[in-house]
Amino acid sequence: MNIQVKRGASLMLSCVDDRGDMTGATITASVRQKGFSAALTFRAVDLAAGQYEISATATETATWPLGLLSCDIKTVLDDSTDYTETFIILMQEAITP
Repeated sequence: MNIQVKRGASLMLSCVDDRGDMTGATITASVRQKGFSAALTFRAVDLAAGQYEISATATETATWPLGLLSCDIKTVLDDSTDYTETFIILMQEAITP
């Protein structure tokens, strides 16, 4: 999965965990590029159905470096720690001021 985002734009990803009920899980995500790392914000939508969102505000993405950023999502539930596959966020400069 590759996602394109303009610097200074909001980022919001709607997620559904295919394992189903994520009640009680700790879910975190971050983006990374050499010399840069930023945590994304988690919001529960319906954890019983495995639904949640990860996001970053326009103010946050305004400081992100241009180019390819790696991202994954970490889920800790009971005694199990799992990660999504790493996906790429292509951070681009906005054209229109």
